[in-house]
Amino acid sequence: MKNIIFMMIFVLLISGCSQNTTPSQTNQVTILAASSLHLILEDVKTEIEEDTNIDIKILYGSSTQLKTHILRGQEFDLFVSASEWDMDELVNKGYISERYLEPLIYNDLVFISNNDIADLKHLAEELQQGEIDFIALGEPNSVPLGKYTYDYLSNIDMWDLFNENSVYGKDAQQVFNYVNNKQAQAGVVYGSDPRMRQLDYISTDYYISYQMGINQDRDDKIENQVIFEHLLSEKWQELFQDYGFISR
Repeated sequence: MKNIIFMMIFVLLISGCSQNTTPSQTNQVTILAASSLHLILEDVKTEIEEDTNIDIKILYGSSTQLKTHILRGQEFDLFVSASEWDMDELVNKGYISERYLEPLIYNDLVFISNNDIADLKHLAEELQQGEIDFIALGEPNSVPLGKYTYDYLSNIDMWDLFNENSVYGKDAQQVFNYVNNKQAQAGVVYGSDPRMRQLDYISTDYYISYQMGINQDRDDKIENQVIFEHLLSEKWQELFQDYGFISR
């Protein structure tokens, strides 16, 4: 009898210890974020954690790839997408809460080059003359940057010219790195990358929106709401601008 009572007390103690570990586990917020946000989010992650007293885990990738992971069961709390259509699909299928869905920041498409190129016309001439071997583009079927690039260049009848000399990147960061590491002579990238690094670029009038949403099944989790509102605050909007993005 004494042994049975002892075992019951032991089980209760173990159970109590397990319950005490739960808050620290549920306190963590997992964010899936577009690769073009990697630099800023990694730089400010610790500060956000200190401001909110919430642990943050961030996974990066092409927004379309991240959407596919979510549809296949990827655990997450917040999703920040550079692709509005991927976010719309997740909202329509019930993965993202409509109550907690907002544009976080904006960006634009720009051209960069290792050559001294003044404008898009000059860049096109160099492509036609064979003076540029490779131009880096996002993969148009699976990368939001690539889809935006295809849309923009098609509208100005230059897609075939640029695509003929292209090397595809699997996400926005890889496209920029191709040019920055001189593996390609030019590229179409998000404007935040050259602006933050104070590099020259050729502007376009093509703008995109980064959408932020909370997991539909976790929109009542206080930590998720805190991080969501925190990133929309004036302080962080100004910081996004320092990293080359365009604020709301």
